[in-house]
Amino acid sequence: MKNKKQLIKGLAFITVGIVLLILVIFLEKRRESALDTKEIIAYANNKVSELKSSEVLSTMDKTSIIIFNDDSLYSKTSIQLLEKLNKEYENIQVYSYDLSTEEADIVLENNKIIVKKDSTVLYKSLLKKFGEFSEVYAIELDNGELINTGYKKIVLPFTVFINKGKIIYTHFVSEEFFSSYTEKDLEKIYRTGAEMLIKKGI
Repeated sequence: MKNKKQLIKGLAFITVGIVLLILVIFLEKRRESALDTKEIIAYANNKVSELKSSEVLSTMDKTSIIIFNDDSLYSKTSIQLLEKLNKEYENIQVYSYDLSTEEADIVLENNKIIVKKDSTVLYKSLLKKFGEFSEVYAIELDNGELINTGYKKIVLPFTVFINKGKIIYTHFVSEEFFSSYTEKDLEKIYRTGAEMLIKKGI
């Protein structure tokens, strides 16, 4: 009888030990899972968020950095640098929007300016907001001569630094930019804009 009681007591201790071990393993797994989730969220927060067309104008009323891009190497390089910047300035939200398909298609035929496709409503709204920051829409002839079409355009990639709805700093990357400057130069330019936002008080 005594041996039976000791056996039952021993089995009870073993059972409790197994339960405690399972509980420890379960809690550790939950902790690791929570850490993984935090890492995923931190990574997501460092990424440049892609805007929908319906979100662009409302986002421009806030404090943010928005890069209007196309699928060029210049845009990809710019976005990568802004992602790097976003890791350092966690309080600044960085967005991107592909504007390449919304621009007007204007050609010169028989010495006449012809608009084959008009720009979108959003594009026109952005031109009004950018004002002096937009560029002349010019057509380059084979001899290098530039013909002013009388229209305006947004040179992509175009990055705007916005403080409470007001544009305080802009920069666009032309094809000629990297012939004179490096990625580090571009990073310094973006950093200047970010510092201006910080000084304005985010």
